Amino acid sequence: MKPTKDFLDAISKDVPICVTRSCGHSMSCNTKALQLASMNESKDGIVEEMDINVVHEAWPKVDESTLIDYIQKGIACANAFGVTTVMIFYLSATAMNCRSIHLKSCHIRKR
Repeated sequence: MKPTKDFLDAISKDVPICVTRSCGHSMSCNTKALQLASMNESKDGIVEEMDINVVHEAWPKVDESTLIDYIQKGIACANAFGVTTVMIFYLSATAMNCRSIHLKSCHIRKR
């Protein structure tokens, strides 16, 4: 089951929310995320295939130190719930650069 725009809007209409399926070929977005990507025509919030790139490009750009902070907070949150493995499917050029430069400072073990 894919979460719909209405389901994600019930969580927040002010904060953009996107959930990507593990296959990477489908993404569910709330209204705010669709507005930022200028994809208001999506009735159910489901974005597929190449249109996912349009959503990614609309995401706010962050500097490396902010990205590292987000990664460290995400790791701490995942660990608090017993999660020991996380797959990063999409990384921007900034994130890829951060990953190669600061992998050890983020306490990420690369496989």
